[in-house]
Amino acid sequence: MRQEPLQHFEPYRWSLWDYGRHDLHSRTDAAPPVPRSSIGSVGRLLQVGVGAVGSCIIYLLDLFGCRATMLLVDYDHVEVENLGASMLFGFADAVSEDPKVVVAERYVCYSRSLNVDVVDGSWHDLVELRPDLHGVFDLWIPVANQHGVRRSMANSCPPLMIHGSTSSDWDVFVARHIPFREHCLSCRFPEVDPVTSVFPCGAGTIQVADADGSIRTVDASLPFLSAAAAALVIAELFKLELSGYSALPNYVQVNLAGTLEEPIARSLPRHTACSSCDRPALRTIWAEMNGASRYSGLVDSTKGSVISKS
Repeated sequence: MRQEPLQHFEPYRWSLWDYGRHDLHSRTDAAPPVPRSSIGSVGRLLQVGVGAVGSCIIYLLDLFGCRATMLLVDYDHVEVENLGASMLFGFADAVSEDPKVVVAERYVCYSRSLNVDVVDGSWHDLVELRPDLHGVFDLWIPVANQHGVRRSMANSCPPLMIHGSTSSDWDVFVARHIPFREHCLSCRFPEVDPVTSVFPCGAGTIQVADADGSIRTVDASLPFLSAAAAALVIAELFKLELSGYSALPNYVQVNLAGTLEEPIARSLPRHTACSSCDRPALRTIWAEMNGASRYSGLVDSTKGSVISKS
């Protein structure tokens, strides 16, 4: 059988600084040097969601020795179906159906870099338990997607937010939301019928047979997507205090079913018709609530660029 000759392949890399394609052996991405004193220090984080992406974020934060004080919020318990998409959960956690936040807290209890507190409940439970959220955290990581949590967080006068997500088309996303300058969580995930949502996560359902021969429906997922999304979130955290960071793309999409030649990287401005991110009257209130947060300097003194929704 005749074998077709292999096509010539020119090696390349794409940079986690600007998500552009660059020569493998050159430093053309113009990434500034990272001060050794600031490596891994990311401040006070509120993370809502310890599911597939959220649990991988915790695992990688600890793996890379990132220094952070975190509050983790999730009401769900570990199930067997969660194990394929999480780097954190194990079989014993699923058998005992432990709360996801408890598993995360247990995992990092010996961490030298992470100081973690947890709330075994929803975002709405947290708001009732901790009305003093503003000014306590430097950064919110919203990686939950149920019960309207995204829109609620976007309308809660948040500080800087960074989140990762996935889709069933093998896509991985990371997005940044600088208040009053960039698109917000409501712009990224507009309210639509959940059945017809254009942003489904990298999961679906399959039919499996039990030992007695009965058929049941369980969740299934593309196991590598959540870890990839979490890795992009970690990359954003490491870049936060580097010179020129706010000018970098705030929306990145990588399709892992493609050639990976170059991700889609865009800078999405705020929308004039969005009730969450285009509220100039909130600027004074926001400054009082979040002005002392570590990354408040990213919020420009001007109104920033805008885009109109048609």
